Amino acid sequence: TDDPTTFVRRLASSSDAISHYLSSRVPDSLAPEVVDFMLDTCVVDELTTDLAAELSSGSSVSLYDIDAAQLVLFRSSVHRDVSRYHHLLRQLLQLRLAAVDPERKRRLHLRAARWYEASGDLASAFQHLWRADRRTDAMRVLTRRVYDSFVADTLPEVAEIELNDDDILAA
Repeated sequence: TDDPTTFVRRLASSSDAISHYLSSRVPDSLAPEVVDFMLDTCVVDELTTDLAAELSSGSSVSLYDIDAAQLVLFRSSVHRDVSRYHHLLRQLLQLRLAAVDPERKRRLHLRAARWYEASGDLASAFQHLWRADRRTDAMRVLTRRVYDSFVADTLPEVAEIELNDDDILAA
């Protein structure tokens, strides 16, 4: 643009403008293998190097490459080894993935679920199995979590559960 200041002001004032910019300009300016990596990794909220490698197995691109190129990737303020895409970019990538290859999206959710289950994060495993339309497997993970808590005697007693007014009204 001839007037970058006006462009940035307009872009900053409109989420529609940001969405348009991210959906049209960012993917078009990147190498196809980078876009493929971002599509492979957009199915999760947060990325670690290991999870990104699992989701994009066989890719020549890594999370390090995305970070080094400063491609709208943010580091977690709590866990420095955890990154995430800007939420608008992630949503646009997910929409593109669902439109272009819904089966790939399902497979990526299954890969994420396996990775999370192996890491012991059963809540995330459940979430990705559910998104992959593997409801029975998702319930198996949930049941195993409750069973393991029961066997380990870590289920809370009723007296230990704190309820607030919203919980009581919802019941």
